[in-house]
Amino acid sequence: MWDGLNTLDPGDWLTIGATFGLVLAIWLACVTYYCIRRAMRVQRVQRRLGLDGFKATDADGRTLRLWHAGQESTTTVPRGARTRPLIDALDRWVRDAGWEVPLSGLLMAVTGMAMLAAVTLWLITRSLVPTLAAAAAIVMLFWLYTKKKKDRRVLKFDTQFAEALGLVSRSLRAGHPLLAGFQVVADQMPAPVGDLFRQIVQQHDLGIDLEEALSNAGRKSSSTDLQLFATSVTLQLRSGGNLADLMDRLAEVIRDRMRLGRKVRVLTAQTQFSKRVLIVLPFIVFAVLNLINADYMQPLYTTGIGRVLLLIAGASLLLGTWVMSRVAVLKY
Repeated sequence: MWDGLNTLDPGDWLTIGATFGLVLAIWLACVTYYCIRRAMRVQRVQRRLGLDGFKATDADGRTLRLWHAGQESTTTVPRGARTRPLIDALDRWVRDAGWEVPLSGLLMAVTGMAMLAAVTLWLITRSLVPTLAAAAAIVMLFWLYTKKKKDRRVLKFDTQFAEALGLVSRSLRAGHPLLAGFQVVADQMPAPVGDLFRQIVQQHDLGIDLEEALSNAGRKSSSTDLQLFATSVTLQLRSGGNLADLMDRLAEVIRDRMRLGRKVRVLTAQTQFSKRVLIVLPFIVFAVLNLINADYMQPLYTTGIGRVLLLIAGASLLLGTWVMSRVAVLKY
């Protein structure tokens, strides 16, 4: 038996290792699926109880103090996502994209898919460059899909949120309490705004104070409009005032910001188009050169220096894509 093992060349050992990795990836996929389903059930219960948010500490925001009728009213304004650790920022990014899967389960799933793609391509090609490219492609496709999903959800949330505030304002003017207005929004508005107000109402029904439920909603979201809404309503509840007028003013501010956002997208349309052209152009040139003169491109695949150059080119392309994406974004 040992003599047979000694006759195996390095390629055979790599094949055995790749086969073991393939079986391991399939087993990890099954375990990940079970863990994700279990974590989703736990997360749904925690969301209803308001236990999946961040703790309100001084590190999470700054405290505002207002005086009204000789009494002090305080509230905590949540800080932006930039001041949070990496894990919290990733968790918020996944939540804003609308993923129901917890962050840990999602990372395990993406890692398993990348490993499966890399091992499969290694068994087919026996080349390191396509193997690494397959794993990187899985991660990049997941990032692009999640980013596009997040952008669509944020745009939908902003549009629905302005309508929801108008609905709450009309409910208050009709004589209903604030929580009844939230319930109307939860019953009549679709996701994601309907789910947000439904969670607030459910947390209040389970014994959580309304101010705390609003504060939890603001801390768990990266939407500045929602954070402004949570802070304004909390201050208004403590100091008194016309909540209907507050809802109307907030809705108007959100609509003005959306109009400004549309103007910004028009001004940056040329930059976005140039970014897409510069990203796609290297792939087109690379494919055309392979079709016109395959022998000329062969050293990139058969030599060690060529493979290193391909890896450097791919890394440079990713870095350039990230830089152009950052340049094309305007903060307002």
